Amino acid sequence: MSDFLKNYSKTFSDIATDVKNITDTREDVVITKDNYREWSDASLYTGEGLRSLGARLKFPYDFVKDIYNSNPELSEEIINDRAEQFFSREGNASYLNRTFNGMVEGVVSSSYNKFDDDKVIDLLEGTSIEGLNFRNNIITPSRFHVRGIDLNSKFSLDTDDSNVGRKSDMFFAYFIDNSMTGLSSFRVTLALYRQVCTNGMIVGKEKFTVARYVHTGAKDYRNDFIEALSFLEDKKEDLKSLVRMLDVEKADKFNEMREDYKKKFLRTSLGIGEKPSEKILELYGMYGGKTKWQLIQAVTEYARDVKDINRREFLETRAYNLVA
Repeated sequence: MSDFLKNYSKTFSDIATDVKNITDTREDVVITKDNYREWSDASLYTGEGLRSLGARLKFPYDFVKDIYNSNPELSEEIINDRAEQFFSREGNASYLNRTFNGMVEGVVSSSYNKFDDDKVIDLLEGTSIEGLNFRNNIITPSRFHVRGIDLNSKFSLDTDDSNVGRKSDMFFAYFIDNSMTGLSSFRVTLALYRQVCTNGMIVGKEKFTVARYVHTGAKDYRNDFIEALSFLEDKKEDLKSLVRMLDVEKADKFNEMREDYKKKFLRTSLGIGEKPSEKILELYGMYGGKTKWQLIQAVTEYARDVKDINRREFLETRAYNLVA
């Protein structure tokens, strides 16, 4: 397993401390036609910060990044030129540099509604989620992703996994996402966490989304969130029933494909290369190579070691979509 998403546990208090350490360094700077030249040095931006500036001012991030490494003055000239065009085009418009630890981590609209990670902590505090065991956590200025595992919700399928020789112990989990730089809305998704291989599955159905709030408009989400949590037991039973059905249903369409077609299907559906498709087929065989659930497990186990969390979540969602 990669070192990037380590399977260590944290408490809610640990998560809150990590968030506080970041948000304590937060400073927002409004950029206007009067001060944009003070922020045209690419070294003031993290990689993601420069990428978001490029998206706003319409310059190619990779090109400017490469130019900066060899000719910082030219990169500054390019940024200034694009900023000048932006303000000439947009008049009295402005945008917001979101800085943490003195570096610009993201560039957002001046009308961006800041639902920051400390607000997420406030929202979760005092709810049932506060008592969960948190694993596979990524907490940065631009990305908040934690997986709260309900260790009191264990259940098993009736069948054995051929590669582990034991029943699959699973837990309900809550995948919680947010971003302070516009990369993600706040959302809480009911998911599954498998103990043996520490891989997760996200079902791409709206009914398993506990809460989702976009960063637009001022609103008190607390009451809505508490109400959403009250329907969790029904959602859990629905998810459990779905998994048990997938565990007995054969993946006939996939199994009937020739080997080369199987790999092509995986490459196309998951956006992966030849070797990853071969690895997933290998894992599928290890799991038994028969049912829809075994195919899902093969994909999510492969996804477990993917470094980029957005990519990992995509694969964990697509795993279900393959057989839906």
